[in-house]
Amino acid sequence: MLAGFGVVFYFFAKSVDYPLPETSFTSSAQKVWSDIFEAIPAPMPGEFPDEDYLNDIESVDDVSPTDAQTLAGNNAFLVTCTLLVLLGCFGLALLSSATRIGEPWWNSFIRSGTMIAAAFVTFSLWGFYLAFPGDHFGIFPRFSFTFPGYVDPIEYGLSGVSEWTDVIYIASYAAFIGCLLVSFSSAAQTTASSFLISLPVLSIAFPLVLSWKWGAGWIDQLLNNADFAGAALVHWHVGACALLIGGVLTFFRTRNQLTPLPTPEPMRYLAGGALYFLGVIGLNAGSTLTAAPGIVASVIQCTAVSAAASGVVASIFGAATRQGHFVTFLVAGVIGGAVAVSGGADTFTMNQSLVIGTFSGAVIATTLFFLQQLKWADPLAVGVTHGLGGFIGIFATCLAASEDGINATFGGQLVLLVTVPLMSLFITAIVLMIAGATGFLTYEKKPTPVPPSLPRTS
Repeated sequence: MLAGFGVVFYFFAKSVDYPLPETSFTSSAQKVWSDIFEAIPAPMPGEFPDEDYLNDIESVDDVSPTDAQTLAGNNAFLVTCTLLVLLGCFGLALLSSATRIGEPWWNSFIRSGTMIAAAFVTFSLWGFYLAFPGDHFGIFPRFSFTFPGYVDPIEYGLSGVSEWTDVIYIASYAAFIGCLLVSFSSAAQTTASSFLISLPVLSIAFPLVLSWKWGAGWIDQLLNNADFAGAALVHWHVGACALLIGGVLTFFRTRNQLTPLPTPEPMRYLAGGALYFLGVIGLNAGSTLTAAPGIVASVIQCTAVSAAASGVVASIFGAATRQGHFVTFLVAGVIGGAVAVSGGADTFTMNQSLVIGTFSGAVIATTLFFLQQLKWADPLAVGVTHGLGGFIGIFATCLAASEDGINATFGGQLVLLVTVPLMSLFITAIVLMIAGATGFLTYEKKPTPVPPSLPRTS
């Protein structure tokens, strides 16, 4: 893990060492986020100002001082979004520790830290280049084992984002997925078995799936489909695996008569939920790959409106049913609402976001209620928030037009729904079967001590 964190810090050092401007990374980041927050309330989709200033730029020699500052702002913006996603990973660890399952609180942070390190190492060596091969051949693209080097940010073609920054941002997606999957270590599953599922998913299956859509692969070419910030590729992907894990663990829990998960510690759970939400903001906002204030502000505004509506509906439902703790429904609703707009957060209007969030909150709260009746083994409700939220987000994208005026069709979105999680579900099922057959899946039930008989009284 220490070697992995060395890679993480090295990548961040290379990313903030941007070659074009004379201003510091801190100054660029402050200016970018100041401009973004000043743009709120943001214009509606289709009303963004024209900020395409790179059409005539072919090399660093063509960059004016003003454009150099803008390019540096784009790079700083994506680095800070990466930091938000990593904060979300540690928010997950805080949520997990707040469930008070009888293990030391630092175990959750060690698991999350290990996942972050593993994601950065694997994506720096092959994951990123498997996801974006540049030359796609069917299901398995051509790629090479390599390590990022200095690439001219203009020629790299991502509005000034350097190769280092691009790699760390995509690696943060994988780290987020890994942290979600290892959260099941606090739900009767051993840490070893959760890692046996998480590592192949984040290092092999996830990059391949990214190549199918974001890497211009066969899904992207098959039908009109859209996935702006990973409703299918990230959220439905990990949520489908979580639903499978939760179902299997629930069966083993019932068979072994394990005790249900305890009530979370409210304040720690809320603090973890706040960081968790910032992580989803980083995923949604950073998917613009540019620091254009109007677009980014609109994405953040859309995400916040949907999350707020969903959180309110879920909280009311939780309070009315008195099932579980209030904060469980609140956090699940907020995260589910933010996820539900991730498929088209750059195109939804505020009214659409409000409707999607309200619907998402009702569906998530109702499902969470029934799963808690079953004592479903999913301590952070990953299957509900990301699985159902991603499911809603996939088809909600059909409501809004893309920038070029082509709508995502129902058939195209259905292809995303069916194909994206298949490989990871296969890996998960294989590991769960092996773990269950060998007794490696769940914690052993500790025998309850029998008190000594009381002496008889005369």
